[in-house]
This record gives sequence, structure tokens and C-alpha cells, in this order.
Amino acid sequence: MVLSTMNAMVVEVPENGSKPELIKKQISPPMLEPHEVLVKVATVAQNPTDVQAFDLNLFGNGAVLGCDFAGKVERLGKDVTKVAEGDTIAGLLWGGEIKGLGAYSEYTKAHESICFKVPKSISLPEAATIPLASLTAWLALFSRDSLNIDRNKPDNTVLIWGGSSSVGQYAIQIASMFGFKTITTCSPHSFDLVKSFGATHVFDYNDSNVVKSIKDVAPDLKYVFDTIGNKTSSATASEAIDENGGTLCTVRPDKSFTENVTKQTRVTPVLVWTAFNRVIQYKKASFPASEEDHKLGIEFNDKLPGWIDEGKIKPNKPKVLGGLDAIPQGFQEHRDALRRLRQPTTVVNFFLLLLQHSIDHTATVKSSVRPIPASFVIGLFETRYSFIMRLSSLSAALLGAFAWTTSAAEFDDENIRSISPYLDSDMQSRWYDFGGDTIIRTDSYIRLTSDRPSQSGWMYSRVPLTATNWQIEVEFKISGKNQLYGDGFAMWITRQRAQMGTVFGGPDNFEGLGVFIDTYKNNRPGVVFPYVMAMYGDGKTSYDKSNDGKHTELAGCSARGIRHASIPTKLRLTYFQDKQLKLELQYKVEDEWQTCFDLEEPPAVPNIAYVGFTAETGELSDNHDIISVAAKNLYTQPGSGGNTGGKSSSSKSKSRKGTGKTTTGQKQGSSWTWFFTKIILFIIVAGGAYVGYTAYRSKAKSHRF
Repeated sequence: MVLSTMNAMVVEVPENGSKPELIKKQISPPMLEPHEVLVKVATVAQNPTDVQAFDLNLFGNGAVLGCDFAGKVERLGKDVTKVAEGDTIAGLLWGGEIKGLGAYSEYTKAHESICFKVPKSISLPEAATIPLASLTAWLALFSRDSLNIDRNKPDNTVLIWGGSSSVGQYAIQIASMFGFKTITTCSPHSFDLVKSFGATHVFDYNDSNVVKSIKDVAPDLKYVFDTIGNKTSSATASEAIDENGGTLCTVRPDKSFTENVTKQTRVTPVLVWTAFNRVIQYKKASFPASEEDHKLGIEFNDKLPGWIDEGKIKPNKPKVLGGLDAIPQGFQEHRDALRRLRQPTTVVNFFLLLLQHSIDHTATVKSSVRPIPASFVIGLFETRYSFIMRLSSLSAALLGAFAWTTSAAEFDDENIRSISPYLDSDMQSRWYDFGGDTIIRTDSYIRLTSDRPSQSGWMYSRVPLTATNWQIEVEFKISGKNQLYGDGFAMWITRQRAQMGTVFGGPDNFEGLGVFIDTYKNNRPGVVFPYVMAMYGDGKTSYDKSNDGKHTELAGCSARGIRHASIPTKLRLTYFQDKQLKLELQYKVEDEWQTCFDLEEPPAVPNIAYVGFTAETGELSDNHDIISVAAKNLYTQPGSGGNTGGKSSSSKSKSRKGTGKTTTGQKQGSSWTWFFTKIILFIIVAGGAYVGYTAYRSKAKSHRF
């Protein structure tokens, strides 16, 4: 028998706009992906994020909240190998992210690798407190994008700010398990608790001398994990970091409340959902798919049952409530606890009716084909032909169709458009995702890296560039206080998106085109830096980092003066499939473009590709700012003039020689002349047809009478 419905606690938003409510309803059970399992929920933990998501109505009508759960495996996805039907597991999912999917329900689903088999040594309510908080702590300590502590060095020292919180308790235990010197803060009544988990030094966070006390026992502190993330915690904790620099990881994924950290502090976030190896959007912050975090998550869940049995990891002690109907009570107890400045972990224990049903499973397949947005189609029409709308609707439609089929030279791509203003009224970007150390300076620029060492940031278009022929123009600025520059930045037109790596902050072994502005010379004799180059990636070839890209370069040119240029610095990349790849730069004289290279018969760029930008500073520092981005889909190949603004080279395509002149941003008159000639001819033809039709109707009318 197929299970068609299940009980769940569902968010309902009244039509009158009043506060959302939690209503127990019957909904469809979740569908399984190949590596997922269906779980009959026994207990579910309540997290602060659940209450916040409900109170702020983050996921809207129909959302099912709840992240941590424990229960029995009822059904397997077709490729599952690590668990079996009947196993008791504990796992997590982002309740509310997908409508109708959350842990506050009779059934939910888990990824087979991001869950663990519950050992006999703990109860199910205790097991439900473990997944989210413990995995968050694990990633914060060891993920490359967070603190990135070397587990093989037991002499590490880490400060865990807020050690009595749920995440803090697990962070202390994990750090202690690896032999780290573990310093923590909490209220005095929790001193014995955190010491029992392995904290070596404990301080009262309300003590006015807390920073001095920490410095006395850890003068060279380089790692801080802020498990609280409130308005003062990060700033205060950062004061304990060594003056030569260190890293603070915050539980705030968007790094909020970290504006006032000390200058020597590098701030990183942690978000547990990166363990699922997919792109994550959290408010205004975006996190790329992370294979490394996924592997860390798998390792942690594989080892967790043994650590629990050995007593190395102890679960939180929960307060148990009863049934789905008790969830609103748990939410209110959380709010009351906040008012009392306490944050208890609450677990809801389900007393479920055993359903006499089997559960059907169908693996869902996600399509990679994206429909063209309506705004995109409208944009194509309105860019050049807005005057047409003044005609009658029939004439406008005919004229629009005519103009569309008679090779318009270009139109703006509404998917990859100018990025200013950078955020809308909801503090979101409509067109781009951001991550790493990227900072958005409202109405000014998007700063991929600040003028600090070890910075890395990125931004990628949310939807792909699907045109066959296109032109992308970028205004950017590279600046810094030091004479030794940062590593540089890159523009990507690739099949992949939102991936960080070692190539100017972007991925190696990419598929598509990378354009690199390399501002720091490592090992390339005879070449003047900064140097701009293009590389074609086939998904297998690695960037020649040891020789500054010499052996993987498609074409390039020197661009001395592009850093700290006195005019707006711009890059323009034009691509015609199988015909032309042309890169122009503006950094010497405004409105004059220097041709860097102009290639015939270039390698094919993926038909569906994302536009992205990454930057990194390495051991030195620079500001890398993106000011505007605009793309055009081209239908008429432009002229081939241009001047090589530096030494141009090509190793894999034919190079078209320049004319010795710079090109300007002016449109070619012949293109517009021919365009308007066609319009006028069509109007004459349409007008003649209209006159003829009117005369015919008049004649026919006279014959009737």
C-alpha cells in the first residue's frame, strides 16, 4: 500500500496579513533522491533557527520547519548503500527551504552520508540534539572556509566564545578530542559543565577583564569560534586575537555583527548546509557547492557513533515535550528563555500512530533546462524598439516581428545586466550570488577582496548566458596601499558556477573561458606585469600557476598601469562562435579601448555558461572592486579594427592583427542606417497595404448597397 499523506506541522499565513500560525495538516510525504532514505520520525530537536524562521516568516505559506531528527529508516533511495531499512538513525535537513519538507512531520528524509546510526548508549531524544549543532562545530573548526585548523597539530589553541551553547558544547568536545588547548567563555553557573567537556580555561564573558584574562593564557591566539553571533560577541572575542593576525569564525552565515572586529582579524562564516555539496543561498549570502565540506561531513558522521560510545562526544541534555501539538509550546519556551538570557535545547518527542502502509518511492530528476524569463523576452523587445509601442497593437506586433527577424545588431541580456544598484529593498541581489570575503558597498561597488592578506571572494550570475554570440563589458578597480600587489582577479564564462579554488580564487580544471588579470609576477621572465590573459578550460587541464599561466595561455597582453588607473578601468570581451574572440581594455584614456588580443577561430565556449568573478590576495593585499557588468547578445559581427594595448600573443588560435588605432565605444553608422532603412521600407509597405485594404473595403461596401 502506498503512503499518500502524512501529518505535519505546517506554517500558515492568514490572508489578512496577521502573524503566521502553526497548523497540523495532512500533506504529501517526501520524494527520495537516489542517495536519500525515508525516515519515520521518532524525535525532533527544536533549534533557534526554527523559531526565527517562523517568527520572521522566512519561508512563507506551506513551509514545514524542523532540522534535527531521529527515527527509523522505512525506505531506501535506489543508490543507498550505507544504511538499511529498519536502522535507527539521526540526521538533519533544512526545514522550510523546500516547501512541505521538514522534520516537524511524521516522515522526513535524510542523505545516507549526512546521518549516523544511533548507538545504544544514548536515547533517541538525546540523539536528536546532535546532528546540526555538532556538525556545525566540526565544520567551523576544520573547514577550509572557516577556521581551517590543522588536526595533526595538537598544540593548537582555540577560543570558543559561548561554550555553554549547544554548538559551543560540541565544539569544546571536538577540540579537546584532538588535544587542542581549549579556552571558552560562559556564565559562572556553567563553568563545571564546560570543564566536564574538556575546556582547559574558562572565563566569565561578562567580566570586564575577560579579554586580558584570555591573553594572559593565550598570548598568540589565532583561532576564535564565536558560537553566539550577537552585536558584541564577535567584536569582543576578536580583541583576544594575536596582533599579527588570526581568524574568527562566526555562526552568522552572512557575517553580520562582525563589522567592528579588530583590524588583524579575518572573519569567516560557517553554515552546516555546505556539507550537502550544493549551492546554498542564505539571506544575502551565498555558499558554493563544497566537495571538501561534504567529505568532512561524511567523515564526521561515520566516526560519530564510535565517539559517542567511547564517551568522547556527549549529547545535550534535552527537555522533552509531547507530540506535534507541543511544538508551539516549545517555540514560546524558547522566546521566554531568550528573555531570561538562557537558550535551552528543547526536544519534541513524537507519540505517533503507527500507520499500516508501505511507502512508495520514486526518484526525482531535476531538469537542467531553464525557461527564458518573461523579463528577458520583454527586455529584448524594449531595448531598441520602445517607440513601436506607440503604434496600434497589430502594427506594433508586426513591426516588432519584422525587426526581430531582420538581424538586429545587438540587444542587452537582461540575465547578465548592470549590477548597480547592487541590492534591492530586501537587501538581495536579483542577478548575482556572492560569497567568500565579498563585501557589498551599497551603490558604490562590490568588493571581492579587501586590502588584506589571505582574502578570497566571488560573485556569479544566478542564470546562465545562453547566447551563441555575445559581448560582456565590465568596469572594475584594482587598488591598494602596498607597492607589492595581490594575486589578481578573474572573469569566468564557464559551465560551472559558484566554485572557489586556487586560480585567482576560482576553480581549477574548469570548463569554458577564464580571463585573468594577474597583478603579481611570480615566475615569468621577459613579461611586464600586470598581465592580462585568457585560458580555455576543457575540464581536465590545470592552470600553469608555477609559470604565471605561460603554458596554458590562449592569448594575452601586458597592461602596465591598469592598477590604480586614473580613469574608470574597463574590460570588454567579444565572442562570435568559431569566428572571433576579442579582448579590449580601457585604462589609459577614457573612451579609448586598447586591443589586448583578437583571435580568429577560437575554441568553443559552452553554449550555456555562467558569468562569474573571483579574486584573491594571497600573502599580499589589494582591493578588487566590481563596479558594473553588462552583457549584449550579438547578431552582427563588429569590425575588426583595434590596437594591441601591449604585447599580444596566441598559442592555440589564429591572431588577427590590429590596425594600429584604438577603438571607441561609438556605434557603427552603417548598421543603424540599414536598420532604419528596413524600418522605413516596412512602414511604407504596411502603409500601402493599409491604404489598399481600406480602398478595397470601401469598394466592397458600395457594391453591397
